[in-house]
Amino acid sequence: MIKFFRKIRQSLLAKNKFSNYLIYAFGEIVLVIIGILLALQINSWNEQKKIEAELWSSLHDMTEELEENIQFLNKSKQSFETRFLRVKKLKENKASDTEISQLLSYIGQDFDTKPFNKVFEFIKNEKSLKLIQDKELVKSINQFYEYSLTGLDRTSQWHQGFVRNNIDPYILENIPSERGVVAPKNAKILMKQLKFQNILNYQSLFYEAYVNACSKVISEAKELKKDITAYLKQE
Repeated sequence: MIKFFRKIRQSLLAKNKFSNYLIYAFGEIVLVIIGILLALQINSWNEQKKIEAELWSSLHDMTEELEENIQFLNKSKQSFETRFLRVKKLKENKASDTEISQLLSYIGQDFDTKPFNKVFEFIKNEKSLKLIQDKELVKSINQFYEYSLTGLDRTSQWHQGFVRNNIDPYILENIPSERGVVAPKNAKILMKQLKFQNILNYQSLFYEAYVNACSKVISEAKELKKDITAYLKQE
């Protein structure tokens, strides 16, 4: 191709057709510019396709992450429902000796946590959320991860700090135990103390509120997973 254009230029110069040569040269420059623009456009298109493919893969990963979150939160919810019921029994003096002996496991023990939003943080950092055509879906994703899930996570972290700074010191100072088991006679004495009663009341309120919050976030997670799955099927 280069040889072909060179022959044309040499032929025009040899025939002393300078004006025609200028027109040809201008046309050749235009072709070169068009070629560069096309190459840039193709490169941009390829990059766009690459980003879209990564987003597609990330949204699939997000549905899997949401399912993991749902399962984790269901277990957490069940754990706190159990704690709430046991604390309620303690407050009402209906707990068995076995339940009383295990009170440390449901008034002072921390609960498991996990990273909930790895995929969301990756998509947000890559700024690929804007590529999602369904703007309502983008809004739902942001709402769930930035507010609902983050709010629940911060609540659990705050509670862990509260237990560590307030309840655990009280337990260490006032509740003798053998490998985490409390003698029922000691526990019954403690249950007459105002501070211990306040701990039970506080934990009871927190557990009930946390169970309700978990239920709400689980429901939102299921709905978001369904919406993302439907969006992926449409594309």
